Amino acid sequence: MNRRTFSKLASLTAVGAWIDSQTAGAGHAENGDKPDAARDAAKRKSLPATYNRRYVEKMPPAGHPELVYWFWHGDTLADKQYLRSVERMAESSFTLAIMTARTGFDPLGQGVDFYDFDRMHEPFAETVRAAHERNLKIGMQVWELGALTRANDPTTKARPCLAVAQSLALVTEGEAVLDANGHADYSVDSNQARDRQPFHSEVLKVWAFRKTGEGYYAGNSLADITDSAKTVKADAAGVTLSIDAPASYAGCTAYVLVSHYYDYPDLFNGVMSDNFRNVLEHYSDIPLDGTALDEFGYMMLEPKRVKPFRDRFYGHAFAVEYAERTGASLERALFEMRYAPEGKPGVRMRAINWYFDVMRAGPLRVERAFYNMSKEIFGPDTFAGIHNTYHNTMHTDDLWRVGFNWWQVPREYGQSDENWPMPQRMGLIVAHSEPVTFDQKYGGNLDFFLERALDESRFGGRTHYLAWNDTREGRINMADTVPSGKYAAIGGVEQKIRLLNHFDPPAPRLPVLVVFGMPALINWFPDYSARNDWDYNGKLGIEQKASAIWEAGYPCALLPSDFIDDGQITFDSEGHPLINGHVFDCMVFLYPQYAKKTTFEYLDRFTGQGGKLMLEGDATHNFDGHDIKERFEKIAARATVRGFDVGQISKLGVQTNSLDNGAFMEDGSAIFTDFASWQTKQSRPFKVKMAGREFSGSYIAVCALKVDAGGDMEKFACGGFSELRRDGETILSLERPADVVISRTENGWFQVTVVGSGANALSAG
Repeated sequence: MNRRTFSKLASLTAVGAWIDSQTAGAGHAENGDKPDAARDAAKRKSLPATYNRRYVEKMPPAGHPELVYWFWHGDTLADKQYLRSVERMAESSFTLAIMTARTGFDPLGQGVDFYDFDRMHEPFAETVRAAHERNLKIGMQVWELGALTRANDPTTKARPCLAVAQSLALVTEGEAVLDANGHADYSVDSNQARDRQPFHSEVLKVWAFRKTGEGYYAGNSLADITDSAKTVKADAAGVTLSIDAPASYAGCTAYVLVSHYYDYPDLFNGVMSDNFRNVLEHYSDIPLDGTALDEFGYMMLEPKRVKPFRDRFYGHAFAVEYAERTGASLERALFEMRYAPEGKPGVRMRAINWYFDVMRAGPLRVERAFYNMSKEIFGPDTFAGIHNTYHNTMHTDDLWRVGFNWWQVPREYGQSDENWPMPQRMGLIVAHSEPVTFDQKYGGNLDFFLERALDESRFGGRTHYLAWNDTREGRINMADTVPSGKYAAIGGVEQKIRLLNHFDPPAPRLPVLVVFGMPALINWFPDYSARNDWDYNGKLGIEQKASAIWEAGYPCALLPSDFIDDGQITFDSEGHPLINGHVFDCMVFLYPQYAKKTTFEYLDRFTGQGGKLMLEGDATHNFDGHDIKERFEKIAARATVRGFDVGQISKLGVQTNSLDNGAFMEDGSAIFTDFASWQTKQSRPFKVKMAGREFSGSYIAVCALKVDAGGDMEKFACGGFSELRRDGETILSLERPADVVISRTENGWFQVTVVGSGANALSAG
């Protein structure tokens, strides 16, 4: 044993010997607090110059919040029940509760409305005061203007509908063939919105053309005949038209666009953002610790499909935004998304790409405004929540609700919902500033909560629990997670995860960056067989491919090509992909079809610099519909592996994760987690090689270890710790198993925290 190692272990032994001399009742000193000089002079001579030692009954919170949603109902206000909830919450493991109104769960007229400022201000103020007295933090989640969750709120019912110019519309499309006199009748209504009806419908455009095939028309035949369409009947949900064009249009197809306006804001005007600012400013004198939007985006559509969804969103401000960004007409784009001149498919490709590129910016625009105003009003440390995953997959309606902006919403913590796959969540980690990601979970299966919380924590996963005061059948009410509650086991698992929070690791080491082409996902044309029920590409299997890489043992992060186009994904001097300081060994790029110029430029430079690339899919056209085949083939020829094949990942210079139930972090530390050991209270062995040495031991639930270049311990956190060995020799042990966190300070001594009795001896060497 070298002098340096001996010195460090001797220091740790001194701390352990001093701790062993204390009684359970006297073992709570912190940060170098010294025993009485007259009484303990001899003992003090053996102490290191600087030390930190303490025994605790339970591990205190550290680092990251422990999140719970808090449902507010009418009975939450009755007799100030919210204050009793705060008292009970202080007994739980949760450190940040997000208040949310759930009027849909309450009988009509018995819910609460966070927009009812006169009624809610004082309860919120009292709640935050009481919580802060107990070291709890409180945030507030608000529903958007026009949200169905507020349908029974008194302020919602009292508000008149928005003006047409401020409202979001669904545009229906339909066709009729003009007869010999240029006449056709047409009727349509709108029924695709979720549990709501439009308040006004009107003709947007009528185009006439000579169809030459599916999706094509004779180039010189297109004409705007909107003025020839007479509205015979109109109501809130639909219109009936009589089209009387000149006889010269006989036999032409009339393509009819009708806009149906709903009482929901167009996201490209200031209505939604102004609404949010109004509510936040009404509570600005209350020191709230967080604000949150939940699954925010466009008006919800009917999720259960009887027939495929083929409408599109439209609004007056949306049209202005589209024109400013593209120099083209949104009304013309809606037509060109369906038809192109004969022999010019690029026109349709471009229109689809451009439409969704602008449309996806709507929710993100408001999210950014909300984030900025929250920090402005409540301070820069305000917690930003929650997730904007909606139905959470690439084959449902998330494109139309949240714009597939899952990774881009402004948050410090990446947040998701409903057991999102780990590659997507790792994408959230590398896209945000904090090295953990929260996944919101709900249900009635206790073991499900416990197992997922532990398993995911080794890769920086944390759980946002739904919900306190959730009394619905088949759900766990998180109010029963206090030590005396029937779901106290959740608090027990969170106690173990707190060890990792104290260990404070960086993000997981992820060797593979998986990037998918967002335009390829959204644009199915011209492969009609790929057109899914939500009008985008349903054949790519992007999520499944990323999960296959993960399940093969290669930790990976999944991100859209938006991050390349925004300049966030770069590469270092050695050709490694790089984002926000996170370095990957290689890249798997899925589906470059219709990619933007910036994406092709990146792939060109990346492969030209020797970057390791697996490339799946071809590209015939770029984002603007221009032919890209020749340039793409030059890029593809330099790919390390052409085509997606998990069995070929090793050719990219990466190896599978070698740790059993463990993961390496970016700083070389390792984390192990195991639910079975927690469930059975039987320790699980671990073994890991670091700095040329083999470290081993056992743990219950969690274990984390970091060593320096010489193989000396820097940090250690372990549930049920009893012994740590290096190259087979015991270097640290505890008389009785207990949860511990140990870290070396800047001056070389150690800080030690042990959960349990002060008579439990810690020894080294």
